[in-house]
Amino acid sequence: MAETRYPAVRGMPELSAFFRSWDEFIRRFMSPSFFERTLTMGSIAPVDVCERNNEFVIRMACPGCRPQDIDVTVENDVVRIRGKFMGHEEMEQASQTAGHHESCLIRELPTGRFERDIALPTAVNAQQARATFENGLLTIVLPKAQAAQGHRIQIAAGQTTSAAT
Repeated sequence: MAETRYPAVRGMPELSAFFRSWDEFIRRFMSPSFFERTLTMGSIAPVDVCERNNEFVIRMACPGCRPQDIDVTVENDVVRIRGKFMGHEEMEQASQTAGHHESCLIRELPTGRFERDIALPTAVNAQQARATFENGLLTIVLPKAQAAQGHRIQIAAGQTTSAAT
């Protein structure tokens, strides 16, 4: 009997063939070249959305962006982040201005415009939101709206009334 890479499917040719075709699928569609096309289109900017106490924190990696190239709006508890990554031509011009000549062997840095809409699970106070940009990382802090934070109701001891029957 032929040995396979998958010991659990030895002696089961149909499963062995399935795993071989699955390997091909993974190699073809999960390869760096597949993601390279997606990443270099500029439409993807990775984010972390975290919740802590009475606020949400959104962090977005924006390599090569400047703060003036990014626009953040909040409407109906949806945060919209729009921006523009530096293009390959701009990077090459900056390099040539510095007196360097380069030709890229691999291009994985995102370029072009990007836009992300992030729906938050509760209402936020957009007027008190704040944003910072440092070392290519955009951080947005959005306080939860007072109604979304909840309110504890104190229970007082009192008299109970009973209905006369």
